[in-house]
Amino acid sequence: MVPLKPVSRVPRIRVLAGGHLLIGFTILLGVVAAQAAANALHALVALLLAFQVVSGFRSFLGLRGLELSVRVPGHVDVAGEAALVVHVRNRKRRLAAHSVEVALRTEAGERLTAAPAWISRVPAGGDVEVPLVLSGRDRGVARLREITVSSAWPCELFRRTLRFPLPDEVLVRPRRVRLDPPERAGPTGPVRAPRLRVVGEGDLRGLRPFRDGDSPRAIHWRTSARLGEPIVREDAGSGPMPWVAVLAPRSDDPVDVEGSLERAAALARVAVGAGRVLELRVAGEERPRILARRSDLDALLDALARFGPGGAVPGGAAPRARAFLIGRDARPPAGVVRVETSPFPWEAPGVAAEIAEDRPAPAVGERTAP
Repeated sequence: MVPLKPVSRVPRIRVLAGGHLLIGFTILLGVVAAQAAANALHALVALLLAFQVVSGFRSFLGLRGLELSVRVPGHVDVAGEAALVVHVRNRKRRLAAHSVEVALRTEAGERLTAAPAWISRVPAGGDVEVPLVLSGRDRGVARLREITVSSAWPCELFRRTLRFPLPDEVLVRPRRVRLDPPERAGPTGPVRAPRLRVVGEGDLRGLRPFRDGDSPRAIHWRTSARLGEPIVREDAGSGPMPWVAVLAPRSDDPVDVEGSLERAAALARVAVGAGRVLELRVAGEERPRILARRSDLDALLDALARFGPGGAVPGGAAPRARAFLIGRDARPPAGVVRVETSPFPWEAPGVAAEIAEDRPAPAVGERTAP
């Protein structure tokens, strides 16, 4: 949790509709009382004024002494959700805070939206945690501005607000789409994969958990018995053919840019989930990215969130690899065994339509965010 400091310890006040109505009625009644010189009207005006003063002061005491700390998520997917957790602590010893609303404000651009949270009561000396649900809208960097804590308790006449600056950012990653590439792809569709090499057919490369499709002859029984789960031995050359993906969308086509990023992110998730090495060559980067672990995947997805089209693709040969060309400007590297171009024929039904939907072409002269 990161503690936040308010801009001012005195909550800012704003008169609500009920307050405007009561103030106008009090002024009108005061004018009538001055003309009629009636003591009862003067007393009523005094009571109304006292009521307004007490209401405003009580709302001030409710927010005074509140402390905030937050835990900001590092990322959220487009059309996905993440939680920004706000911890509210009441330092007052006797007075509770009632009907508190917590909201997040972001910089212009609306890459993400945040739903406000409402706390019915923060007891004296107590604390409450509430999540603000963040929803990703457009890929990119969403810069946060501040968190506001406000309350109109007790009479909904005035709203007091405390502002807590929050100079942070949340990466909005490409939207999740489903890709299910077959082990091999032939001219007319998927082809059954060849038999994997197993124990005794090469030098030991390492051990890994058993996955569907592994040969029972590849199980390392001694390690499996010690760990209580099937463990498979991988020999040099026994693993699946590595993948090479080239990401180079057309810079002047926002639909191609976003669709290509979504496909690249989906392909990377599939490769890491299956334990397959993926070499991703991204336009604008100096060297290829090698994805072999979960940490590599997180770094790639963050880079795709910041991606701006343009630039050259890292070169070099990729022998004995299956290449995926993602984007209209992608070209196959030298030495690859098979080349496939997006949109892929084995994509799940509706993926291409899902990627293209809600992405109208920009109007003439309209600028699009990278």
